[in-house]
Amino acid sequence: MNIEKFKNDNLSKYLIQKLSEEKPDWFSEINFKKNQYEDSYFINLKFLSKGFQTFLLTTEGDELSVFMDFFHTHFYGDYDEMYQEAVHFIQDITEEKLITVSASVKDEKWFYSTCIEPIEIEKEINDIFLKKSHSKIIIQSFLNTFNRVIYGTRKK
Repeated sequence: MNIEKFKNDNLSKYLIQKLSEEKPDWFSEINFKKNQYEDSYFINLKFLSKGFQTFLLTTEGDELSVFMDFFHTHFYGDYDEMYQEAVHFIQDITEEKLITVSASVKDEKWFYSTCIEPIEIEKEINDIFLKKSHSKIIIQSFLNTFNRVIYGTRKK
């Protein structure tokens, strides 16, 4: 696909446009809201736990960044490649196939919750935040189509 026609548009708009055209089954479960004062959008997933309800899609140059609360990852490539990555990510979330392995804090506090058994997992993560000076958060989808390691730091 020639991405020149999207050059002056951001990738979140491109994603929304493409999803609107394709209308996958899970599309009805999500809402897009424009961020105030920004050229980016929130994705609201109402059926998930509070911490996972809001996802931010935005652009930085030619990359698509998918933000979950304070956490982010970057996908590089052309718009179609990045669109597919974002769709796989959203599918994993809507199918509740996201799991948390571990969490950490040092120098800066990180907040996190998960869509699967949020109360138990959040308690474990909060314990790690409060008690460990070095650790990390690993987020991985059930089918391993999405994988992310987040390092966090915080002062004692």
